[in-house]
Amino acid sequence: MEQKADLILKNGHVITMDSERQIAEAIAVRNGRILAVGSNAAVCSFASSETKVVDVHRRTILPGFIDAHSHFLLNGVLRKFCVDLRCPPMGRISSIADIRQALEKKVTETPEGEPILGEGYDDTLLMEQRTPTRYDLDLVSTKHPIIILHACGHALSANSFAITAAGMTEENTPSDMIYRRDPSNGKLMGIFEEMAMMQLLKHFVKPDESMLMSAFAQSTEEYLAAGVTSAQEGAAIPQMLGFYKTAYQRGIIKNRIQMLPHENYPLDAYEQDDLSEYAHMLSVGATKIFADGSLQAYTAYLTNPYYKQHPTMHKGSDLFRGFPARPREALIEAVEKYHIAGRQIAIHANGDAAIDDVLAAFTSAQAKYPRPDARHIIVHCQSVREDQLDRIQDLQIIPSFYASHVYYHGDRHYNLFLGPFRASRVHPCRSALDREMIFTNHNDSPATPISPLTSVWSAVNRMTSGGRILGENQTIPVYEALKSVTIHAAYQSFEETCKGSIEPNKYADFVILKDNPLTIATDKIKDIPIEATVIDGKFVWGELGAI
Repeated sequence: MEQKADLILKNGHVITMDSERQIAEAIAVRNGRILAVGSNAAVCSFASSETKVVDVHRRTILPGFIDAHSHFLLNGVLRKFCVDLRCPPMGRISSIADIRQALEKKVTETPEGEPILGEGYDDTLLMEQRTPTRYDLDLVSTKHPIIILHACGHALSANSFAITAAGMTEENTPSDMIYRRDPSNGKLMGIFEEMAMMQLLKHFVKPDESMLMSAFAQSTEEYLAAGVTSAQEGAAIPQMLGFYKTAYQRGIIKNRIQMLPHENYPLDAYEQDDLSEYAHMLSVGATKIFADGSLQAYTAYLTNPYYKQHPTMHKGSDLFRGFPARPREALIEAVEKYHIAGRQIAIHANGDAAIDDVLAAFTSAQAKYPRPDARHIIVHCQSVREDQLDRIQDLQIIPSFYASHVYYHGDRHYNLFLGPFRASRVHPCRSALDREMIFTNHNDSPATPISPLTSVWSAVNRMTSGGRILGENQTIPVYEALKSVTIHAAYQSFEETCKGSIEPNKYADFVILKDNPLTIATDKIKDIPIEATVIDGKFVWGELGAI
């Protein structure tokens, strides 16, 4: 007996993203899976009296966007509970005085002794061209611990109350942590980087269940509004599993989530929790490892020095190249540990020197313990060189680029961090495409807003927020950019058989757009309105009446 559809979407412009690049008119869905794709006449033959038929009036339908790397829970926490200190083009903060004013408003609403958190400032975008110090934040309050996170997520500033309450002093600050001292008196300036930052945050950020559920709701709304049907928890700790399950039980999270276990925890810590009930929505993916930090914080590890030293926070030498998260030998040991265990590995690496270390580690692991189709990932892969791309191709590693970084930070790469030549090559999608490599694009939310359409627009145009075309020879066609947030992102997570394209038997996950990214002017792509988001054949975001 022929199966009948639960839902039919007709009169659409369906970009299937399948291997044949087919364009269809209609889709039939049954039990959360795609039943048929094709012409209106062919697909409507699956209708019954109980089928819900939606006329999309020539709107464009794409596979639901797949987030190739972000931090779903952290995004919700920061957006929901932190003072917004983002600079243009993401926010309105342009000076340290603006930061103080925004925090002072929060002080009036917060009982003494309770922490005040801010996020998103960028010292290289502030009028003063410097990082706020403990002394700046002491002017806001000496009766509240105040912590503000840098936009890149690899540094923070704290006031004296927070430093003292965390037990961090000039005498007992561990030597292996990254912190800044006032050169005039040797005192801590309240600026902490990388592991020092994490140590201080742990003392004050202890979210309860109510807070986390609110954060999940915040990210769910943001990601669905961006058309993201599958999201990522980019460095998960074991305790998150229980909270995710609770959020699914309560119907708070509607997106599919893949969690990437943080390397600091044993693998069995993630495997003890039974996810079988949530298998189609919640999964465990690659193990996350860090090889360096961020270019904006001058903690990314480069082969050649930064183009210019930080205007006010000089690192001590014009030859400063950043630093690795650990020695190469330690990275090799960590990679081999997870590679032997059969794990997929995703390594955060921004600087090309860090990427050299990553390639040495993957090469060693494969030489000693060969594994076909490991699909290891370099996350960000920002300043990768051409010779490194050759090695990445040989090792069948997937580079996950951050094309929207060109828009948000490209001008400072050009003028400050990397200089014209290296900046023109950041996130080199064209170089990867010319090698016929599979690559993805991501937003690394909360570092930048979740928006796969902005990733596509950036990969196609490479326009900075200042209006510069940064590396025109690295632009790629729209269809190839769409692959990086759909079928290639599914491949990256070993899920290409169930998502990433609109084909029978795959999940009925779609995003419905007002305009067609393949035909609209390329400079308009990031602003295409998203009309609806569909997961498992259910409209989870958007107004049906608008369609």
